[in-house]
Amino acid sequence: MKILYINGTYEGGSLRSTRELLAQLPREDAVSRLILAQQPGRIDGYLRRRATNLAVKLGGHEPQNIVERMNRTLGRRATYLGSDEWSSSVVENAAAAFSASWNPDVVVVSSVDRVAWRRIRRDTADAGVPCVLYLREEALLAHLGLTAPPDLVLANSRGLVDSCKRLGFDAVLVPSVIDLGRCEIESERTTALLVNSTIAYGLERVIELAELCPNIDFVLQESTQMTTTDVDLTKSSCRQLGNLEFRPFRQNPADVYRDARVMLAPYTDSLESNRPRSVLESQWNGIPVVGTSRAGLRDAVGPGGVLLAPDAGMSEWVATLTALFESSDVYNDLVTKAREHSQRDEVDPVTIGALFIAALKGVVAAGS
Repeated sequence: MKILYINGTYEGGSLRSTRELLAQLPREDAVSRLILAQQPGRIDGYLRRRATNLAVKLGGHEPQNIVERMNRTLGRRATYLGSDEWSSSVVENAAAAFSASWNPDVVVVSSVDRVAWRRIRRDTADAGVPCVLYLREEALLAHLGLTAPPDLVLANSRGLVDSCKRLGFDAVLVPSVIDLGRCEIESERTTALLVNSTIAYGLERVIELAELCPNIDFVLQESTQMTTTDVDLTKSSCRQLGNLEFRPFRQNPADVYRDARVMLAPYTDSLESNRPRSVLESQWNGIPVVGTSRAGLRDAVGPGGVLLAPDAGMSEWVATLTALFESSDVYNDLVTKAREHSQRDEVDPVTIGALFIAALKGVVAAGS
């Protein structure tokens, strides 16, 4: 089976999990090719958005819509990165060109924007190739209603599976593959860590916690590209609070956890169903999670942490965090549970790879 995988990111957990998933696939069952995004330049990104908006205003598809026809020529020639990977400034256009020459049996798509998804879905339908949408983010649920439904929906969390069901779609649970060997480290256990220091991931809550817990050191770890608002808030807060440190993106995931005692996950409702890989990485290192009770976190954290109600007050957050820094009995019990939870069969890479292949074989067989 020939699998063309399209990932619309150039960094972050979605791309890492995609690479680690494809590395698990048995070569006797599957040959894969990955097309990923290139980091957009400011001018290139602006021009592409303007051209897309103009094409939408004109209406219709190519060849009648001359602007859309021009848009579909951008990024068709992808750059070979080695190891069966290519990158493009416009992944959907590179995928169309690649499909025409390689003839994949199935196309899998994750972490793309609305425009890319519409185009990919139209291209695959025209070519008669099964198209699979692999949901890793809450925001991509809206893709299900944008155009013709995908032939198969995969989701990396039970929260996303449940959300799909409410929208009238059946989704197959395929957790993200995570190479835990790359993140393994013996932590010094001295700090409270926020991975992905953005407002959506709870930056404001962590800053408030740092103000109320001056005896605890907090780390704000960059994971994906931050907005100007996130950067400004982070820098100003770190200047004002001596126990708050910002750390830039780390290529080696083990470095992220080198001194973490707990991982913080006070996620906002925009991440209700997201299942972050950082939870499993933390728990593999025996680092408990303290977060908001969101569907994705309930799925991922299990007994290896403490989840507080979305409306919990700061006093409850402070009390929970203080207990984990001051009570060795409470903390050590959660350390043990975190390690045990990280070793469950559901997150075994070989098991996940088999689930993925079985789901793709099913959709290919149904379309043949």
